[in-house]
Amino acid sequence: MIAGLFPLDVLGELISIGILLAFAAVCAGVLVLRYTSPGTVRPFRVPAAWFTCIAGVVVCLGMTVFLPRDTWIRLVIWTGIGSRRLLPLRLPPQPPAPHGCLNHPDMARQAQGRTGY
Repeated sequence: MIAGLFPLDVLGELISIGILLAFAAVCAGVLVLRYTSPGTVRPFRVPAAWFTCIAGVVVCLGMTVFLPRDTWIRLVIWTGIGSRRLLPLRLPPQPPAPHGCLNHPDMARQAQGRTGY
């Protein structure tokens, strides 16, 4: 349906920037996980991770620099739309606090029946 609404070159640019940013995020994530949890069992290993991951991030972000400015504007707009639509779905509902706001120490003591210091 979207292919019928937008020109093919615009869709190609949006797909390119999305894929390149996703690959850059994955490359950065692999490198971060390599250092933050080195003991994790991995079904496959990345050869020379320090070089491969950094090169992947640099190349992917470098390729996005050459995309038109309109593509970056569309990316920000679509990311905003997606975040605004999906963010409420990911946050767990917060139950109402009994007896008002319990963040203040005095209110928490009163709610528990301990009013003295």
